[in-house]
Amino acid sequence: MKFMVIRSRFSKFLLLVLSAAATCLSLNKANAADIIVTNANPNGPGSLFAALDMANQTATPDRIVFNLPGNGPWTITTATLWVITPVVIDGTTQPGYDGAFNRVYVEGGPGVSSVFFLTNHSGTTIKGLGIYNYDNNGITIWADAHWNFIDDDYIGFKRTPGGILHNTLRAPLCAGIGIQGNYNKVRRTTVSGVYNGINIGEAIEQTTTGLVSRDNLFEYNRIGTDPTGQTTVGYGNTSTGIFLGAGVQSSWIGGYNVVAGNGGSGIEILHPSDTNNRIYYNYLGVNDGGTRVVDGLTNNQGILIGNRAKNNGAWGNVAAGNRFAGIIVASGDGNWIWNNTIGLNRAQTQAIGGQNSGIVVNVDMDRSPGVAAVRNSIEGNMICNHFLNAIEIYGGVGNGVYNNWIGTNSAGQPFANTNWGVYLQDASYNSGGNNAWGSNGLGRVGQVGSPNNWIE
Repeated sequence: MKFMVIRSRFSKFLLLVLSAAATCLSLNKANAADIIVTNANPNGPGSLFAALDMANQTATPDRIVFNLPGNGPWTITTATLWVITPVVIDGTTQPGYDGAFNRVYVEGGPGVSSVFFLTNHSGTTIKGLGIYNYDNNGITIWADAHWNFIDDDYIGFKRTPGGILHNTLRAPLCAGIGIQGNYNKVRRTTVSGVYNGINIGEAIEQTTTGLVSRDNLFEYNRIGTDPTGQTTVGYGNTSTGIFLGAGVQSSWIGGYNVVAGNGGSGIEILHPSDTNNRIYYNYLGVNDGGTRVVDGLTNNQGILIGNRAKNNGAWGNVAAGNRFAGIIVASGDGNWIWNNTIGLNRAQTQAIGGQNSGIVVNVDMDRSPGVAAVRNSIEGNMICNHFLNAIEIYGGVGNGVYNNWIGTNSAGQPFANTNWGVYLQDASYNSGGNNAWGSNGLGRVGQVGSPNNWIE
């Protein structure tokens, strides 16, 4: 009986404590699942840091919303924000958010490597924020974090009265987003002012562990451009737009990403363990809508596949105005380049900003002895208006060139390539047929040291 009395008294005390705690929480929650950020302090009551700490205490999904004072834009300077349970961090809830630059910016303090670090969970959304001022990644999605969403964010840059600031001023080798997990999605997000826009997988310049990063999706993003996808003036990334490192498989890079203004390639696939990645319906070097070459700098090349990456596909892309080429396969077997529009607008009715070459297949000069030359499929592409050649094959064996429009569109309107339709050098046993040939300056097929090819 005595035990029962003690337990009863303790229960009443516990109920009083829980009731008080619930009352305190209600001051910071709009409803049972919302935690309100009410100030821009780095920590303490009402801060983003405290809100996320509260959300991390339970596996039940919470939503963090914003009600900061003033007219904006708003800046929160913080330590790394560790996300270990599912949460929605919704910057669009801030009164005065306009979908453009009037938004909440979350910035790293001194020594902060990543502003947001997602680990050991699934199901987080980071939405409608500006993320700036960090040493490594704006957002890191670790290998044990899956099914997370990065939506409608601005990463790596900030507009000020003096112009657009780039995160490379703080960290020359920074990235916008680093992903090693699976099934994550990046949508409608602008990444500019960094070294690589998005890094996927493990770094290739160090020993890899065999980690596989698979089935991540990227759509409707602006990589290297302004948020409208119309200009790179004041924007841009110093290296690559979307970089696929080691162990990247079955990525979905498509749905009208605009990738331009990158000092290297728009999209790179650069490891032998990279397979079955899909690059489709992107604008590479051209504006959103594919009507013209983007204002300002473009890319060195739209897509680069190399380092023996195998069985990757690029289809339905619009690539024009890139400094070297639309699509390059530097090495790798079984890659397929299908139904791309290279050198024309999306409607395929107008030549827009030439580039040196359309599609280039080139065996690496440092290829190990005995490694077979590349065998890839080039089919159904429209390749027009190049300063050199539409298609170039160097050292390749067994590539297929079929059903392309070379120097003409499908309506028979000529858009000449200056030199050859297809140029082969030190290449053999390449084949092709059913191609439609336009008025290429030097003719259909040119060959140097290239026996036993059959392309018509």
